[in-house]
Amino acid sequence: LAEGAYGATDGALRIYGLSALGITDSDYFVEDPSAPLQFVHTPNSGTARLVGTVHCRDNAAQIFHIDATFDNEDNAVDWLALSPMHSLLIADDPNTPGYSECAVDVASISVFDLAEGSNLVGDGDLSGVLQLSHMPASYNKRFQLGEGVNNHNCNYGLGGWFAWNGFINGTAVDGLSGDIVIDLDNCVEEQLECEEYAEFVFTAIDLDCGRVLTSTSSVDRNDTTAPVITSGPLDATAECDAVPAVADNSEVIATDNCAGDVTIAYSGEVRVDGDCPDNYTLIRRWTATDVCGNESIHTQTLTIQDTTAPSIDTASSDATAECDGSGNGAELQAWLDSN
Repeated sequence: LAEGAYGATDGALRIYGLSALGITDSDYFVEDPSAPLQFVHTPNSGTARLVGTVHCRDNAAQIFHIDATFDNEDNAVDWLALSPMHSLLIADDPNTPGYSECAVDVASISVFDLAEGSNLVGDGDLSGVLQLSHMPASYNKRFQLGEGVNNHNCNYGLGGWFAWNGFINGTAVDGLSGDIVIDLDNCVEEQLECEEYAEFVFTAIDLDCGRVLTSTSSVDRNDTTAPVITSGPLDATAECDAVPAVADNSEVIATDNCAGDVTIAYSGEVRVDGDCPDNYTLIRRWTATDVCGNESIHTQTLTIQDTTAPSIDTASSDATAECDGSGNGAELQAWLDSN
């Protein structure tokens, strides 16, 4: 299709029946390039949010601002196993002759519920608010995120079904059939665990007066507590010829008050000399560091000492020599060499 042209069923948002009520020129709404749709998925909280602006495909002055929240994320494999009534909606592959569904890796698909407070706010030639709710009410179909499951093509995207009700241009409207069908860029923004934050969205909808109030609160992670080292190599005393080897890092056990890995590292040893070369102290240190850089130190002190007297390998033997020393010099030297 040419730039700005759409197929018969193209539309990021479909509100079936709205045009039949005389409210809009079409049931299909497309993304506004000046305020593109933004979909943010946070897997660690099992939630997602879709915001942005769409306009009627046949009349760009008929505008909706969408704010849809999704929660209760499940992996599709787990959800499908819960009931034989659960199923995914998968479109035919438009690039394959005949009827053949898009190839889908079910294990990579996420499913969500459409959360309360999701809404469409009219703009331009449209005024008022539509409240969106999950369909079907049985929840045997859910909003689908992944490759080939937007129920329109085989691209990576999001798709699902909603009901709608409210007042548009002063007219009470409602319907049981609406779709969100969007292609998405599958981009992942890596975030350091220490930079985590939680965002809470509160929405109040006044359908009668056509007003929506949204308030967002953010809680940033502020981790200033170092890990707690619960065990590690113990202090010891050893002979100078039996100095213990450096313990493996795995012997240092540490816990942290916040989520994230704790890294154990050996940072070396310091020798403190004593009163003789074989009497000294070794101080060995390990660090335990959390993802925010908070650090604890474990110290092991080894007291090295020499308490063993020298040993004579071969005991000397007695010998008898003449007092004048005459003729016995070689015999004396041999005795000295052997003792």
